[in-house]
Amino acid sequence: LGKNYGRTRENRQVRQMSTEKTGVDRALDLRGVPCPQNYSRAFLQLEIMDEGEILKLLVDDGEPVDNVQSELEEEGHTVIFRKQNSSDSWELRIRREDV
Repeated sequence: LGKNYGRTRENRQVRQMSTEKTGVDRALDLRGVPCPQNYSRAFLQLEIMDEGEILKLLVDDGEPVDNVQSELEEEGHTVIFRKQNSSDSWELRIRREDV
């Protein structure tokens, strides 16, 4: 039990350090989540974050990536990164703004 506990703890620390290096505070995988639920989940996550924190989103290509980005920008948040990961997936990084 002691050995497994130590490994689990180390793994958690590695994930936290990895997040710090990328400048991402939280991440949400919304692939496969239909509109408008994908936007709602992203919005609710941003609501519990502090101003200036970065949310990494993975969203589907097409309508989802365009709608999520435009809706969050309309709410006053800033899209600081947008990259297509594959033919059917995008990564967005959103900075939480107090509006």
